[in-house]
Amino acid sequence: MEVMIDLETLSTRVDAVVLAISAIKFDRFEGHKQIEECSTFFQLVKTDSCVELGMHIDPETVEWWKQQDEKIQKELQEKFILVEDGGTIELP
Repeated sequence: MEVMIDLETLSTRVDAVVLAISAIKFDRFEGHKQIEECSTFFQLVKTDSCVELGMHIDPETVEWWKQQDEKIQKELQEKFILVEDGGTIELP
């Protein structure tokens, strides 16, 4: 059994603010399964908790997020506030 972990962040640095953590458990020798058949984990992270710890937000990464699908942006906006220097980042 293997586990793949994915972090969505607001920077490419090691101390990046984390937006979401997801994971999927699979067996690479068992053959291909549909994702619905695998054990998965997904958790959004409150960005202000990361900022309070001094974690990094990269303006270029924020701009990249602004170019992503509107559905993804809406989900992020509904779940938490993106914080930058004590303010909010409005994703169109």
